[in-house]
Amino acid sequence: MKSAIIVGGNGLIGRALVEELIKEEISILILGSSKEMHENIKKIKNSKIEYYQIKNQKFWLEETIKDIKKKIVPEECVFFNLAWRGKTGLVDGGIEDQLGNVSLSCELVKLTQQLGIKKYVATGSMEELKFKRYVEGDYWLNPNESIKANWYALSKVSALMQSSFEAYHDKIDFCYVRISVVIDINLNTNKFVENSLKSLLKTSKTNVPKTNELCNISSSSEIGKQLIEIGKSGLNKRIYTLGTGDSASLGDYFNKFAKMAHPQLNIPESNSKSEISLLKKEDFDTKYLTLDTGYEPKETSEILFNRLIRTS
Repeated sequence: MKSAIIVGGNGLIGRALVEELIKEEISILILGSSKEMHENIKKIKNSKIEYYQIKNQKFWLEETIKDIKKKIVPEECVFFNLAWRGKTGLVDGGIEDQLGNVSLSCELVKLTQQLGIKKYVATGSMEELKFKRYVEGDYWLNPNESIKANWYALSKVSALMQSSFEAYHDKIDFCYVRISVVIDINLNTNKFVENSLKSLLKTSKTNVPKTNELCNISSSSEIGKQLIEIGKSGLNKRIYTLGTGDSASLGDYFNKFAKMAHPQLNIPESNSKSEISLLKKEDFDTKYLTLDTGYEPKETSEILFNRLIRTS
C-alpha cells in the first residue's frame, strides 16, 4: 500500500488513521463534504495529503470519479470507508437518518471499482454482532429494558451485507473491521467514556452504567495502526476484530481505572450487573489480525490506562 483514499477522515478514528499514514509516508486522499476540514488539511505542511470536497449534488459519484481518477495509482491504493452519520451524532436518529448510510456504502464500493482500486476496508462496530444475536436469540419477542436493538445496528448490518455483495461482484477484496469503544489519548472529546475517565482522575467515583455488556477500550492511535495493517495484508471476506484483545463491562473498566489512578484508596470491586450480555470474551479476540498481518496489538487496558494517568 503506497496510497490510501479515506472517507470519514474527520472523525476520531479517521484523524488517527491519517496521522499513522503520515508517519509511514503513505500518500492520502481524503474525500469529504466538510469545508472546515478542507481548511484544516490546507494547514498541514505535508505534500502527501490532499483533500477532495465532494459536491453535494445528485451526480456526485460520477463527478468524483472523473475528478480524482488521475490522482491515484489503483494497484497501490486502498480505500478506507469510515463514514457514518446519524441525525446529530453517530448512532442517533430514526430509520430514515440511519439507512442513508447503507446506500452511501454501496456507492463508495462503486467508486472504488470505477477507480480501479482492488481493496476496500469498511469499519463497523460490535453492534452488528449484538444485533445478530438479539434476533437469533428471540430477544426481540420479549423486549427487555437491559437490551435493545436500534436503527444504527440494523443499518450497520445492512451496509455490511449489501456493500460486501457489491464488492464481490466487482471483484474487490473486502475487509470488514469491528471496533468497540475508542478514546482519544488526550481525552479531548466530550463522550461519555472519556468524561467518565476524566472524572475518575479527580475522584474515585463516577456514574457507572447499569449494563454488564462486554466491551473493549482502545486508543484511536492503536486502531489507526491496526487499520493500516489490514490495508496492507488483510484478506478478502475476512471480518477482523480490532482493539487490545481484552474485554470487560464499562463498570469493571472504570473500577480498574479508579484503582490504578488512586492506589492509596481501598476501592471495592465493581458490582455492576445485568440480566443479559450478548457479547462474549472471545468476540474481542484479535487473532485474525495477528494471523493475517503479523501485527500484535501494542496496547492492553493496563498500558492504555497507565498512559492516561501519566499524561493527566
